[in-house]
Amino acid sequence: AGDFAGFRVWDIQTATSIYQKDTDGAVVSIDFSDDQKYIALAVEDSTAVICDATSYEPRWHLLVHETNPRFVGFAAAGDLLVTVTGDGAVRNWRVPTAPYRTVQVAGADLNRMALHPAGEVAAFAGMKGKIQFHRVETGDRIGEALDFEEPVARLLFSPQGDRILVTGFRGSSRVYDMRERIQVGTTIHCNGPAMDGLFLGADRIAIAAFNEGSIKVFN
Repeated sequence: AGDFAGFRVWDIQTATSIYQKDTDGAVVSIDFSDDQKYIALAVEDSTAVICDATSYEPRWHLLVHETNPRFVGFAAAGDLLVTVTGDGAVRNWRVPTAPYRTVQVAGADLNRMALHPAGEVAAFAGMKGKIQFHRVETGDRIGEALDFEEPVARLLFSPQGDRILVTGFRGSSRVYDMRERIQVGTTIHCNGPAMDGLFLGADRIAIAAFNEGSIKVFN
């Protein structure tokens, strides 16, 4: 997905595009449901689009907010879709019937969000560098915020949910222990924005360094 106002599906083995669909705005976030039935897109026309994961054709268009959504993600078993915008509103949609409930995450700077693998907790962060944790269903805040000290580019929980990776626009990346809320290991520094990251097993992470045009792997 990206700024070209559409999304593509690629065959990983052949590195060829097998499907392309235009949208009415740039696609800023995308997620598969855990049961692999649906693909959700956050589109900069104030909508979220739910597509069939087999045919890739749109099934539902959800009017998310008056402002554009910044994040879309499936929680729980795939029947709960979460959408977020920077105005502090989080909406929970039931798929496929799609009624929604809005919760307000007070004080959160909602440029970035990550869903815990269990689907009950979400992490929020943004340009202020504060990372807050809230319950998805109610919006209630959980524990103290983490201070990343720079604008957050990416949040990602580990597959087990016991750690969270945070990357920053000023080039820093850190891993935090979710139980103790403390940093694990040392801060990783890149020459330019650390735009994305990925957990590789239990003891390694990969960081995408924007200015360096590379993906780096760290223990």
